[in-house]
Amino acid sequence: MSTRITKTVVNLTNALRFLYSNPLVINAYVSMDDRRVRSVNWGDDINFHFIKHLTKRDIVIYFDTPAAMALKRANYLCIGSTLNYLTTPETIVWGAGVIDSNIEMRAAPARIHAVRGPLTREHLLSRGIQCPEVYGDPALLIPYFYRPETTSKGERGRRICIIPHYADQDSAVLARIKAGNPDIGIIDIANYGTWTHFISEICKYDAVLSSSLHGLVIAEAYGIANHWVRISDKVIGHGFKFRDFYASIGKSIADPIVLDATSDPDKVASAHPWTLGSIDLTRLLDACPFKIKEPVRYPHPMDTRAAPSSRCRRPTNPENGPATILSDAPSGSAALAA
Repeated sequence: MSTRITKTVVNLTNALRFLYSNPLVINAYVSMDDRRVRSVNWGDDINFHFIKHLTKRDIVIYFDTPAAMALKRANYLCIGSTLNYLTTPETIVWGAGVIDSNIEMRAAPARIHAVRGPLTREHLLSRGIQCPEVYGDPALLIPYFYRPETTSKGERGRRICIIPHYADQDSAVLARIKAGNPDIGIIDIANYGTWTHFISEICKYDAVLSSSLHGLVIAEAYGIANHWVRISDKVIGHGFKFRDFYASIGKSIADPIVLDATSDPDKVASAHPWTLGSIDLTRLLDACPFKIKEPVRYPHPMDTRAAPSSRCRRPTNPENGPATILSDAPSGSAALAA
């Protein structure tokens, strides 16, 4: 009986805390441990870290917050291939995508402001769900708000890293490649330290080979050559999310480069030309459905204009407000403390 009473008290306390703090409810595969993110997958966890950084608000995870579910609160689906699995009738979509075109939606969302790419939009339209022609994974926006400390790329010649999907981390192929190429960098997308450390590690390299979508997204966002690779057959979705992302930045890449135990990462990267993708990221910023308080601080490698937009809102969205641009802001951890 005492255990049941304790659980009831904890639930009531959490419900009151939720009502009092009025947090932003994010719908994502984020594992929480005593109100802290438990590092599992940077591409999912970034929903908590980056959106908290943008909004300066408390963040709760929808399916980890009984009060939010009971009250049917609006919840935001932003970064990741989660549209098939997590959408509720109260979901507001900003940049999320479909994992597999053969998997049906859990529910139709309340509103869509943007999706990851045109393949996701086609999937939604074919099911009678209205979707604007606004594209982009919100993680592409990070260079506007965070710049890693200056790194000395290529000091010892061309530097290559592999970012395996978390499902590929124990692959025998990856182990053999590492053994045969001891200078190759391996970036762990599961045990990444801080969310900014993961970005800083990527920015040390001249080229990235990744079976993880967000390894490619971050490399592209920071103007680093990157190539989609397959290390195993464990990554689900038949490549839909990768093709969707590439289509959003004007690239037509149908299949990954297949790595085997004899692959030389430097030769793989050298054999495949790379050019920076193209996307109007201010349309994605303007479509943001919640208020962004963090100012745009830096020019963006993918922004072809002289300066980023001074607005971070859609005219039809009264919650959001103008963003300030700081041209001489500090980089690295100093920027995050500003």
